[in-house]
Amino acid sequence: MTTFEVSTRSRRGRFAVTALLASAAAVLVLSAALAVFSSSSDEIGWDYRTGYLPAATAVRNGESPYPDPGDPALDLRRAYVYPPQVAIALVPLTEVSSDLGTFIVFLFSLAALCGALALVGVRDMRCYAALLLWAPTWNSLITLNVSSALALGVAALWRYRATLWPLALMLGVLVSIKLFLAPLVAWVALTRRASAAALGVCVALGLTVAAWAAIGFAGLADYLDLLSRVEKQQTYALSSAAAELGVDTQLARAFALAVGLGLVALAVYWTRRGDGRRGYAAAVAATLAMSPVVWLHYLTLLIAPLGVLRPRFSPLWLVPIVLWVSPRDENGDGLQPFVPALVVALLLTVMLTRRPSSISAATAAPA
Repeated sequence: MTTFEVSTRSRRGRFAVTALLASAAAVLVLSAALAVFSSSSDEIGWDYRTGYLPAATAVRNGESPYPDPGDPALDLRRAYVYPPQVAIALVPLTEVSSDLGTFIVFLFSLAALCGALALVGVRDMRCYAALLLWAPTWNSLITLNVSSALALGVAALWRYRATLWPLALMLGVLVSIKLFLAPLVAWVALTRRASAAALGVCVALGLTVAAWAAIGFAGLADYLDLLSRVEKQQTYALSSAAAELGVDTQLARAFALAVGLGLVALAVYWTRRGDGRRGYAAAVAATLAMSPVVWLHYLTLLIAPLGVLRPRFSPLWLVPIVLWVSPRDENGDGLQPFVPALVVALLLTVMLTRRPSSISAATAAPA
């Protein structure tokens, strides 16, 4: 067989894979868009309809967006448990109908997830198509939570890692919304940008205080009790997976913390050796390991690290599709609570231990 014939077959194979992935992704996107646009059910856009929107409406009306720590709505995941800044940011959407607001948030979430890949320099369309087939992607798009915006923000940290204020502002916004992203402060400091890390912490504190002040510090006294109630839910967190094996709760949390600190140590090691890409990926993974609550949509945070380390399509991009077997509203039974952790472990093992053969110019730039 001649070199020309091999090259032709290779191009045909890539085209067939691209066409298949793109077709499947297009069907899912169009189906979801139609469902979001035409459905008034709370099941479509659950987090936005039952949590964010009522909280934004309460803020607009001068009321507290938070439920009582004993409210049974917390067990049904129908309550707002984020810092006030998310509700405040969504106040403009209270001026439109719930259905229209849901569709707007859906479009933003879809753009944010794809934008995360674009920010880290991924140009291979097969990667975008594969992303739209991931179970975490669709968990984020159907529930319409803040994870899509967080994934975009995590990607922006990499894209603007060589700056001061853009990096500090994005870091501050991310940590103020989700404290479990705090390990990223260490990563920023490790890239010899201690000033950006310090400014990021100041921005996070400033945003948080200003947001609470804007609502008259309503709900602040009970906020820690509210979070502790949420953390008792059985999610896909590493600590929850350990607890499923019969490990004591405190020991399970200590195990998750140890794994997270180990990943932070790897981030330190690789960053100091000049491998900013793997240091960044380890730092992002540490946030997931140490988080006391992890739902499927949290795994969209891995979009940027995967794009940085594997900007060209490979079978690794298809691994998160396995998570379609995982329930959306709980962590399941039997082996189901462990599937997300196993998938993340596989992704990280390949991403962090095997160097890619080629890296795009956008991702290969020194940290």
